Amino acid sequence: MSDEVGFVIIKGHYYCSWCEAAADFIEERGFTHVTRVVGRDKLMEEGSRARMCTVPIIYHGVHLVGGHKELIAYLNEIRVDIPTG
Repeated sequence: MSDEVGFVIIKGHYYCSWCEAAADFIEERGFTHVTRVVGRDKLMEEGSRARMCTVPIIYHGVHLVGGHKELIAYLNEIRVDIPTG
């Protein structure tokens, strides 16, 4: 799978251990990401659009991955499809 688009992590203006863990996991798996820090109103809007009430809100390109837990499952699943060697 190509990582040309990369991942986008959306979070608020505060420390978020799950957001940091998601960013670390993406990097450990060899993918790139951008973290978007947004204000409360924009965070509420993004959460409503994604039907999520927690952060991080993670996208891979235009595909909504979900939060930290869903990210781990998603990356474990797509890594299976990448040939090794």
